[in-house]
Amino acid sequence: MRLAKRISQAALRVRAAAVSEDLIIRLRWFLLLTGILGIYIGFQVGDDWYVKEFATYDWARGMGY
Repeated sequence: MRLAKRISQAALRVRAAAVSEDLIIRLRWFLLLTGILGIYIGFQVGDDWYVKEFATYDWARGMGY
């Protein structure tokens, strides 16, 4: 029971923490750049490994894999 109480107190502290507007802006930029980088890396790999791995499904057969 003590662990649950400590977790709930920590959650209350996190909820009550002041988040500056600057932090939100930086976090949004970070997430945007991370997403763009992930898409770029995904297109660079471009091997369709996910389709080849699961090519037993009908939708993959319909696409020619």
